[in-house]
This record gives sequence, C-alpha cells and structure tokens, in this order.
Amino acid sequence: MITGKYDVLEVSRHIINYSWEIGEPIDNLKLQKLLYFVQAFFMVVNKRIEACFKEEIYSWMYGPVVPCAYHEFKKFGSNNIERVFIYANMVIGPNGSRFENLLFVDNIIEKKDKMTINAVVDSLVNLSSIELVNITHKQQPWIEAQEGGQIRVISKDNIYEYYVKGKFDL
Repeated sequence: MITGKYDVLEVSRHIINYSWEIGEPIDNLKLQKLLYFVQAFFMVVNKRIEACFKEEIYSWMYGPVVPCAYHEFKKFGSNNIERVFIYANMVIGPNGSRFENLLFVDNIIEKKDKMTINAVVDSLVNLSSIELVNITHKQQPWIEAQEGGQIRVISKDNIYEYYVKGKFDL
C-alpha cells in the first residue's frame, strides 16, 4: 500500500500560490487535474515508496477529483482560486468544535518535493482545464474507475502502474 507524505490541502495551497507566482492562476477544475498529475509524477519519482498526499482521488464526471480539496475551493466556482494567505481550520475541543483562522506559511512541504510539484505545474499550467479533463478521460486509471458509471477511487497502485510505463511525459 502506498502511503502519502502530505495533506492534500497543504499541497493544494502550495499549487494555488505557486500558480499565482508564475502568473497562471488556476480554477478548481484545473487544481483537481494538477493534483492527479502531481500524485502520479511524485510516485514515479519516488519509485512507489510514497505518494505526495494521503487522500484518495476519485473518478468524477470531469476527471480525477480529491473531494476534500474540491469542497475547500468550490466557493470560487469556475473563477480562479484566490491566493491563499489565511485558511480556516476546525479545532475540536471539550466544548465542541470551532473554526480558527490560520496564517498560511508554506513550510510543510520539503524543498525537493516543492520542486517536483512545481515541475508538474510548470509543464501543465498552460493547458486549459478542459484540455486536462480530456487528457485524463483517455487514461486507463480514470477509465477503469469509471466502469459502470459510478464514482470510485482511482487507486494509487493503478496510477503508479500506468505512469511508470512511461505514460507520464513532462
């Protein structure tokens, strides 16, 4: 079983802010596809030992999606996601749960891993969200998970096996 190194929301925040830094802000649809490609490339680079993030990727109608990341940024609709400076974090305590606002400091992801993530973003950011959807719809991991028209997990093993065979071209 392939384990994930980071929380997908940390990775998402990094990708969003990096996309602004390079002058190519992204919408939620593009973020979801970038997360899929980041996960694939990360596993290939790390020889299946570890994935970039621990959360599962699902086969939704418009391609691969990480549900918690989708829901975190769906308020932006089809518009570009704003740069992340502050985010809400749920704290569960003895008197119930509450949200607290935290300053986003991009220091969780190791520098070498940021370089890997950034390389994927750099190689794909010029493609439109729909172009990325079309690419994923032609790939075996998404096709297999879509059989029967149900939303299913696109397994990390299937993603790795597909891309380790040279299907990932940056």
